[in-house]
Amino acid sequence: MAPPAGNGTTISDGVAEDIITALSKIRDLFVIERNSAFTYRGKPFNAKQIGRELGVRYLLEGSIRRDGERLRITSRLVDAGSGRQIWGEHYDRDGAAIFAVQDEVTQKKWSRFHITKSELDRTLRKRPEALAAYDYYLRGNALIEEAYRSDRAKNIQAARRMYEQSLIEDPRYAPAVTGLARTYHMAWIEPTSYEPMAREYQQQENPDRALSLAQQAVALDGELPEAHAILAVVLHWQYRRSESMAEWRRALELNPNLVEGRYAISLYHNGRAAEAVEYSKRIMRLDPSHSPRYFSYLGTAYYLAGRYSEALKALRTVNSHLPDYRPGIFWHTAVAAQLGLDQEARGAATQVLRLQPDFTITKILRLIRFARQKDADRLADGLRKAGLPQR
Repeated sequence: MAPPAGNGTTISDGVAEDIITALSKIRDLFVIERNSAFTYRGKPFNAKQIGRELGVRYLLEGSIRRDGERLRITSRLVDAGSGRQIWGEHYDRDGAAIFAVQDEVTQKKWSRFHITKSELDRTLRKRPEALAAYDYYLRGNALIEEAYRSDRAKNIQAARRMYEQSLIEDPRYAPAVTGLARTYHMAWIEPTSYEPMAREYQQQENPDRALSLAQQAVALDGELPEAHAILAVVLHWQYRRSESMAEWRRALELNPNLVEGRYAISLYHNGRAAEAVEYSKRIMRLDPSHSPRYFSYLGTAYYLAGRYSEALKALRTVNSHLPDYRPGIFWHTAVAAQLGLDQEARGAATQVLRLQPDFTITKILRLIRFARQKDADRLADGLRKAGLPQR
């Protein structure tokens, strides 16, 4: 196999991820997100079982092996219903040709499904000048995912170093700039722990740095959905909401199958809870092995739509898996109180104050800045019933 890129990520994983991303840009294809697809990595290949579990008709399987500077890349397309191979091919190339093979696999072989040339051309992605830039980028991505599970500040800092190293190898590699912007944003607005060290780390960050990097990524590659998505996220939390939604629209035009839970946040903060419910359900379908965070997006959207019983189920799920994930906990507090589950609400409120001793209703409403007053009132009412302080 190709050499490891860190945290269990390999170059072959990166190639697979890029092919998945490319195919997801085709509007008429329903493409399962990489996190769910990768759960079958290293396991016996049973096309019928995998197809049934993921709810897909076709499976693309492949591998990369290295022999010195040469790579052997194999891929095959399988009908999940019958297990029959539709197409298979192998490529023997030097390491620098790996991205050309990606494009060939993505484009040439999918023409049989009557996808137009213009759609296939849209799947092409600007490639890094050096394979090392790609390797460091993959390492950064793995560390970002790890930051949601443990050692948040440490993993964000480590990811930042990887993205910076990627940009040393290729200063114009837009995905690495996008990742770098995300590290600044995460440290600024998304802490999960309010221990003194984490709070100090957050205060060192400059939100303008996240914004300038996101804008730089879009300038480098305006066809990169992830660049528009991170710019949308940063603009949202700088309360430039109309500009943020314009960037979300562009990201979704470029990738109709975009799996990005933070779009749901933008929707329900802007008074569009019903749309957020449907989008959250869709991305959970696209990514069946999704992070528990998705239940937070869905539960919050249900809460603001007044669907408290459904919200409670979703929020209980996220909190059972991520007990220190602050957004899931304070929304759980509110919905339990609205349903008259006083003991559960008080327990969740205690957890909120453990994570953030200076938490107040006024502060959280000032942070969110709902577009609709009735949404702010709905959240404040639930938190107040649970006994959390107003000021």
